[in-house]
Amino acid sequence: MNIMEGKICLITGSTSGIGKEIAVGLAKMKATIILVGRDKDKCEATVQEIANRAGIIVSKSGENRVSYIEADLSLQARILG
Repeated sequence: MNIMEGKICLITGSTSGIGKEIAVGLAKMKATIILVGRDKDKCEATVQEIANRAGIIVSKSGENRVSYIEADLSLQARILG
């Protein structure tokens, strides 16, 4: 068993750059990845890219090892409501 298998990783800033590369690496190590991003379309494209690079099949129904939450964490008022 891989050290990351069965772990859930919530990654902010994960639709580009270092965050995305970290997500790819963790996905390859069999962790469950939850991306956090502001743009739904970009999140969906990134989920598919990470899954492809990590050799994971993403289905429209059922549980996936790569998914996302659409959220803007840049403004405290939006986070706290």
